[in-house]
Amino acid sequence: MLKKYTLKKQFTISFIAIIITSMISTLICITFSMHIINTNDLVHVANYYEKQVPKIEEFVKNNSNVILNNNFKEKIEEIIPSGGMSYRVINLNTNEHYGNLEHFNLNKDKILYNINYTNYKNGFVTKIIPISNDKKSLDGVLCVKYTLEMEPVENKKFQYEILKVVVLFSPFVFIILYTYIFGKKFSKNINEPIEILVNASNKIKNYDLDFELKYPYDNELGNLIKSFEAMRYELKITLEKNWKVEKEKKDMISALSHDLRTPLTLIKGHVELLEEGSYKNENRLLKYLKIIENSTNRSIALVEDLNALFKVENSDFKLCSELISIKNFINFKFEEYKIIALKNNVDLVVNMNNISDEMCLNIDKLRLSQVLDNIVMNSFRYTPFGGKIILNTNYKDNCLDFQINDNGIGFTEEDFKSVFTKFYRGDKSRSQNGNSGLGLYISKILVEKHGGNMKIYNNNYGGATIEFYIKSIKGEN
Repeated sequence: MLKKYTLKKQFTISFIAIIITSMISTLICITFSMHIINTNDLVHVANYYEKQVPKIEEFVKNNSNVILNNNFKEKIEEIIPSGGMSYRVINLNTNEHYGNLEHFNLNKDKILYNINYTNYKNGFVTKIIPISNDKKSLDGVLCVKYTLEMEPVENKKFQYEILKVVVLFSPFVFIILYTYIFGKKFSKNINEPIEILVNASNKIKNYDLDFELKYPYDNELGNLIKSFEAMRYELKITLEKNWKVEKEKKDMISALSHDLRTPLTLIKGHVELLEEGSYKNENRLLKYLKIIENSTNRSIALVEDLNALFKVENSDFKLCSELISIKNFINFKFEEYKIIALKNNVDLVVNMNNISDEMCLNIDKLRLSQVLDNIVMNSFRYTPFGGKIILNTNYKDNCLDFQINDNGIGFTEEDFKSVFTKFYRGDKSRSQNGNSGLGLYISKILVEKHGGNMKIYNNNYGGATIEFYIKSIKGEN
């Protein structure tokens, strides 16, 4: 229950609880001790000895003729209670005396003056009882001195002292007891969150970050655990990013090594054939040189893709926008692609909607050209001989939209999940065509740098469609 409070408040409440419970327990102990004392007659009440005086006076009156004799000492001590009452018998005629009352003034005049007079001093009462003979003349006195406070019964002093010690030390015992009880509870309230933090630290030390710290109470330790949890979460995110980067680096190196190995092996093999004399045959020489050229171009393309990847993923990468004529730009790209279309017997169609001759937009021409090249060249790669590719362009709401359709093999379910992932190749044969698996990944980043987005789907012809848009405001040329 105390866990929800601050440590200061928990300590204060625990301290107050220790004091209060100790006081209550002490009062109960005192009450119980008094009950034992009363029920077992361990002490005489405060006026106990006062009540014995009339009995003593009666005893003196009945034994006045023998009480002055020292031999009567045992008899009189049977009447006078020991412990809280002392006495002295004085013979005024002979000045002889006996009894256990010490330091009593034996001056006769002083004694006669205080007969039947009760003297109170320092908590004690002194009373002088006259001893008369048969002739009613005064022969002596009995001086008794007693207290008006409670006194333990003579034969029960040990039990009384035990109870007295118990009552005297009970507050300290209860304070120690309740300090231990509430201290243990307070310690548990602190140790529980500390144990959570220690276990979390050990897990982190063992590279385990897949856990969550929870502590329901909003106090200092709760805030500490929340801070530790935030640190753990950020550390996990950072490490996962680092692990992802490291994995991507390894994948990149592995993919690049794999992709470069094939063209370099071809180059090396055909160079060795030429060195062995194949260069003497002109037809074979030209064939080998063509293979070497193609393999070299594939290697260069792979390195260029990798270089482009490093550039676009760099935090300092920025677009170099300029004001260009969109219609001229698209027509120029059409002329580039038309040569490849003729070579592959592919019907290439370009449609432009809402794009006038005067329309100029601020875009990075080099990067937009790179995006289109990646997409269109992929379409050429998978469009069958005699197939068709349609490039639709439309400008609307400050967005320039591109849609590239082909009637090739289309996208698979795996393509839809991973097509924009680095080094992804849906068709394993692509690597043999010099495809690094970076084209669409780089293109999507460049489109997003233009404030746009890219998506893929299969069209009604059974082929693939890649659509993207970039944001740009019209300008004057």
